[in-house]
Amino acid sequence: MKNIIIYGKNSFLAKNFIFNYKKQHNLFLFNLYFKNEKIFKKKFIKFVKKNKITHIINFAACNDNSLNNNNSKKIFNSNFSLPLTLLEISNNLNLDIFLFLSKEIDKNDSKYDNFYSLSKNLLLENIKYFKNKNRIRIINIDSVYGPFDLNYERLIPSVIKNILKNKKKKSINLNQSKKMIYVGNVNKIIESLIFSKKKIIYKKIKSTKFYVRSIYNFLKKYHLHKSYDKFKNYKSFITTFDWYLKHYGKTK
Repeated sequence: MKNIIIYGKNSFLAKNFIFNYKKQHNLFLFNLYFKNEKIFKKKFIKFVKKNKITHIINFAACNDNSLNNNNSKKIFNSNFSLPLTLLEISNNLNLDIFLFLSKEIDKNDSKYDNFYSLSKNLLLENIKYFKNKNRIRIINIDSVYGPFDLNYERLIPSVIKNILKNKKKKSINLNQSKKMIYVGNVNKIIESLIFSKKKIIYKKIKSTKFYVRSIYNFLKKYHLHKSYDKFKNYKSFITTFDWYLKHYGKTK
């Protein structure tokens, strides 16, 4: 059992990890917002030493990848400055650390076309040249779906909400394919890497391409008839849908 500090507890990835692994590890939540680096470092280090932390998992991120946004400061703060600060702390205190990248940065035409991609690419470049003494785990993922995601601007929550309301929202583009991965699969990999002794791990998590209209029709049929075709890789959508069905009245 490890003593793990979770930063970014409001991330739905973090909520799923806490829900699934709270009995396997001692999970500690650090709540101070990263605004003043000096104050943050002082309090974070004090918290780590007090609770004998061995691992840091940084779930915090600003995922706004739109071309026209006014959140450049927030994006760089969350996706670049914060991870580098945590990396420095983990190195000084010899803690294992988990940081997240996005496969968005692998797209040749989007490497620097928005602040999100730029911040993630700068983080990756800094990690490459960081002289670490501790163990670093870099997780590179595509779009993630699953329970606890209350951002109804995101694709899967939006699709499910509209099925539950029996209303097809015109703003949802069903005629598209999108690479996605279930949150439970991401967290299983994180859990397995907690025990790895390798110094540096760069893990690209494999995702699956789905046709969005197929997901919509699949879940709509399930909702109306409580039955579904046994499509490969679709079972996790049922798990996700059932969570929203149970909690929708509390989360809308």
